[in-house]
Amino acid sequence: MPPTLDDLQFFQISENAISLEFGDDINEETLDRIARLNQSIKANPFAGLLSTIPAYTTLTLYFNPVALMNDPGLKGSTTLDKISRYIKSIHV
Repeated sequence: MPPTLDDLQFFQISENAISLEFGDDINEETLDRIARLNQSIKANPFAGLLSTIPAYTTLTLYFNPVALMNDPGLKGSTTLDKISRYIKSIHV
């Protein structure tokens, strides 16, 4: 079975950045998943999104933490929680 968004690992790398890890394998499927999620996020950005940085096995999101935490439409008590819930709600 192909991996889903639930298979992603989320890492807080600073107060204004989170990295999504798609596994360890560099391959076409992983690159395609990263590209599709990146496009979906850019098409429907969450409050405070500043930029996205796709790489071989990760997608890093930079954001304004104040704008993110003040968005009542995003559920969660931390930036990591809010973004992970947002990502898992995206249909790609």
